[in-house]
Amino acid sequence: MAANLELAKQRGISDQNIKKINILHDELESCLNESDEYLRETDRERMFDWFTSIEYALQRAWGFVEDARYHTWIHRLHKRYRELDYLGAVYRCNVTGVTRTISDVALHGGQLVGVGNGFIDFGGVVRIVGNLERIN
Repeated sequence: MAANLELAKQRGISDQNIKKINILHDELESCLNESDEYLRETDRERMFDWFTSIEYALQRAWGFVEDARYHTWIHRLHKRYRELDYLGAVYRCNVTGVTRTISDVALHGGQLVGVGNGFIDFGGVVRIVGNLERIN
């Protein structure tokens, strides 16, 4: 991802800061594209702290007020970790025996995913309700 040059020109951003913005975006993009194994082995709290600090650095480089409400990369990191944790996972209802494999649509649809007599809510915080067991 590269800095929006039109916006940079409008805001009077220096060439040095444009270069910095591009480097920071490249670092974040590279991290999100790391292998599943690398991300599983990396301390998540440290990774979230690092992404947050980079987002603030981007806001400073753009000359914006530092405000976490406008961070976007951190949401992409959450999505990446959620995919690592749940995509392809199989859950079974221990009451009905029904199984369900978590698909991309189920994971990112923002709806309840029914599994027998229970469900999994992939809204803001993942909630597993009912007598469900992860079997893989």
